[in-house]
Amino acid sequence: MDSKVCHRTESDLNLDQLTRALTLELGQQRIGGKTRDIGAVSALMARWNVTDRKNWEQFAQFDQDKSYTRNLISSDDVNFTLMMLCWNKGKLSPIHDHANSECWVRIVSGTALEEQFIKDPCDESAPLQLKTVNTVPAGGVTHIHDRIGLHRLGNASSEHVMISLHCYSPPFRSCKVFPDKTSHGVDCNVSFYSVHGVKHESITLGPSSVQNINSCCVDSASNVA
Repeated sequence: MDSKVCHRTESDLNLDQLTRALTLELGQQRIGGKTRDIGAVSALMARWNVTDRKNWEQFAQFDQDKSYTRNLISSDDVNFTLMMLCWNKGKLSPIHDHANSECWVRIVSGTALEEQFIKDPCDESAPLQLKTVNTVPAGGVTHIHDRIGLHRLGNASSEHVMISLHCYSPPFRSCKVFPDKTSHGVDCNVSFYSVHGVKHESITLGPSSVQNINSCCVDSASNVA
């Protein structure tokens, strides 16, 4: 992710207002192949006012048996998907790409740990190269794309849970994970623990023959600071 932390400079938005603003901004960016304005979306994510928890708590669904849950808030199936991820103590995602989509993350509570990796474009057996290690505090907004690298995101704390808000543009049904830390990726479906605040049995948006990303999660906190 880009390491810059974006702070609110305009009026706050509630979650519904943020969703509408993202729909408009990302829809306009898509028209005519307009160059992505990463900063404009980061600024919108930063304007979300998280203090009114009743406005979004239905999406903050944890499961103690999972490293983290992915809870769908909104998607227009064309321009963006907005979701809330709820992380148990010290848990990490697998190393993964983003299927050539832009990804913005707003840390709602807690502190995120993010490691970026570079894969070898010519040799799938080559080990991934660690590029950067970042921590992102609550309120921070970050961005990543495959042109920047792969990454692994997680909860930096072994004592507290973490919540993050993710916007992906365009939406994607599957991505690649790198479980053995080589440049060889494994296809994994995107699935959701809940949809629009209602718990489901891991709804998956891709073909069933592809591995579910939840099965690729890292369950050990041993390498989390």
